[in-house]
Amino acid sequence: MNPKIFLRNVIILGLICLLLSGGAHTQNLLVKKDSAKFTAFSSPDKSTALMHGNELFVSIAKCDPFTHGSAYPALLKFNQNTLTLVDSVVYPQSYPAFQQGCQMVESGNYLYFVYRAMVNGQVDVGVIKTDLTGTILQAKKYGYPTDQEYTYGITATKDSGVAIVGNRVNSSGSTGFFLKVKSNMKGTFNYYSDFPQGIVQLSSGSFIITMNRLGPGFDFATNYVIKARATNTTTGTIGDSLAVVGYAPPYDRFNEAICMNGAGNAFVAGFANYNTDKVGVIKGNATSILKVDSVDAVGRISQIIPKIAGGYEFVGYGTGTLLGPIKSTGDIADNTIQNFPITSTVAYSCVQTDSGFIVISKETIYDPLTFNYTYNLII
Repeated sequence: MNPKIFLRNVIILGLICLLLSGGAHTQNLLVKKDSAKFTAFSSPDKSTALMHGNELFVSIAKCDPFTHGSAYPALLKFNQNTLTLVDSVVYPQSYPAFQQGCQMVESGNYLYFVYRAMVNGQVDVGVIKTDLTGTILQAKKYGYPTDQEYTYGITATKDSGVAIVGNRVNSSGSTGFFLKVKSNMKGTFNYYSDFPQGIVQLSSGSFIITMNRLGPGFDFATNYVIKARATNTTTGTIGDSLAVVGYAPPYDRFNEAICMNGAGNAFVAGFANYNTDKVGVIKGNATSILKVDSVDAVGRISQIIPKIAGGYEFVGYGTGTLLGPIKSTGDIADNTIQNFPITSTVAYSCVQTDSGFIVISKETIYDPLTFNYTYNLII
């Protein structure tokens, strides 16, 4: 390997593949624990990480590194301590992935992989159900022949299924959708005039959905949070029982990031304001918005997770990788946002371990000689 390329890779890995130390570091400073880079993946976009015992599970869209053919959803298993690749499971029984990689969620005794599936030139919602080891049980697509369905947020549901929100595009224009997939893989759509981004189900059974509303001049001046009550447990639909929980400040555009607190009765959702170069969070419950807080940062929030000791942690990206704590009150902790200014990396997911956090990122490398892009998964 060219010594310059090797040195650059070492520097990138040392900065991006970090863990958030706890205990003695009261300011939550980042320290390096270990790092790893994995190549020949079609799209690490929206890769999701889960902990299973001593293994780190990561979802991804993977193609053959030699033929560069169609990419399919895949599960990568890493040793949590050494970050070495233990196993790689590709699901060719599914449909090829189109953009945005593959998301994953654990629900009951299943793992669900959700992605944008390319089927005969159309983009549908692709869902794969596996057991907790990653052994495939069923693969299915959802959509209509005349529509393009683009997935955004996903969440586990109380009935061991998965709920998905996104945008539907056809000759009549664009609308938002809610897709509820039950554990038997039967799915039902609901549609909205605005555009859902993130979704989570509270302990009460109601869904909290963040919505962006496209206004005049293609701005997002009126964005809001709704509560959708699961009114029909037989079909899994949410019906028309919608209630506005509250509104975001003008031009604060919601990202897909949203999570519950430990009790399941409150949520925290991420947003970005591209006019003022801020990222922030909104905390609320089933009836109202409780707190809005933001910090100066160019970018967006990819994921928010509850911390074991209380509060939350978010990961995001912009001019670099963002990582920072959120208090249980919904305030972003002062002077603790970490920003690594490496523009070729995008952070999508993080998980908490006994000693800190593992961040999952994508690195993009452009070769001006071949005009090709290489995408690396960085842990």
